[in-house]
Amino acid sequence: MRIIFIALLLIALGFGGWYVYQNRGDLQPDPVVIEETDDQEAEAGVAPPTFDIVRVSRQGFATVAGRGEPGATTELLANGEAIASEPVGPDGTFAMAVDT
Repeated sequence: MRIIFIALLLIALGFGGWYVYQNRGDLQPDPVVIEETDDQEAEAGVAPPTFDIVRVSRQGFATVAGRGEPGATTELLANGEAIASEPVGPDGTFAMAVDT
């Protein structure tokens, strides 16, 4: 009885795999559309910062360094709230160390 059950299970799995393979074109996810907000349109000319170092210790101490547009201000966000702010220097670099 056990052998018949295993054989039926293998046949069902084989048929399921064949069906998925034959209909794989229908299983593609819908494309994601991202709408721009007014804030994104206003800041379209500003280049985002790049990060050279992002390090967070187990105790919650964060070290962040990178490059940005000279004269701009970078903010470090945690849960959507700014926990640190640092101006980008005239050479285009910034660094901040924060105890989160």
